[in-house]
Amino acid sequence: MRTQAQPFSTREISCRNGEKNIWGVAYLPEPAQEPLPLVIFSHELGSTHKTGIGYAELLAGAGIAVYCFDFCGGTVGEGNRSDGTNAGMSVMTEVSDLEAVLDAAKTWAFVDPARIVLMGASQGGTVTALAGCRRSSEITAMVLLYPALNIISDLRQGFGSPERVPPAFDMFRGWIRVSRRYALDVWDTDVFAELATYPAPVLLLHGDSDRAVRLCWSEQAAKTIPNCEFHVIPGGAHGFTDKPFREAAAFVLRFVRELTAEKTN
Repeated sequence: MRTQAQPFSTREISCRNGEKNIWGVAYLPEPAQEPLPLVIFSHELGSTHKTGIGYAELLAGAGIAVYCFDFCGGTVGEGNRSDGTNAGMSVMTEVSDLEAVLDAAKTWAFVDPARIVLMGASQGGTVTALAGCRRSSEITAMVLLYPALNIISDLRQGFGSPERVPPAFDMFRGWIRVSRRYALDVWDTDVFAELATYPAPVLLLHGDSDRAVRLCWSEQAAKTIPNCEFHVIPGGAHGFTDKPFREAAAFVLRFVRELTAEKTN
């Protein structure tokens, strides 16, 4: 995948979302033919910016800048360098973080604001979908990797009503603990209704071996999104590695390269 790729450098860049600092790393092709197209990667629940590194290196090697950042909260263990805690995190706080990153990115000297693609995985995919739909006029396209579009349905089924949501609760058998805000912030959100209005291209990838988010959620999304390219990744789990990663990365590179190139014509 990296054969004859051009070199790239990395640069730490931070931005603000209100009182919180958002930290991330930009992957910059060299020599830079600025302004560059930019992909903004949003990581999964419990993860950090590091899950986007494989895609960032591939895209930067093809002349496309990438920014991978840590959400304000939402990480299990160490490694998150942004402000915030899991107790203050929700899908909607992450939407706000992503919008703040988008606003900042449009001012960076190396970025062509007319060629910005939002890319997200799992919960970051749902965040990307919501932010992208709400800021559709400001982005070129979206890439959704095994998006956790089941979050809202699972919360509603689990608690029944907003009044029954406790002040704090565990998810995934204690893997991560969140506050009541996590459920209430998205309780009345209809992500599929928002996706139905999104006018630009979407690349949607989901593995057929995903046990965390069932394939049927992406199948429903593929039928809902007006301009959707949907691929099922054989052997892909919730998080692509090895051969599934290589297959997914090839789809991502071709999709982003073609769309960002069109903007220069």
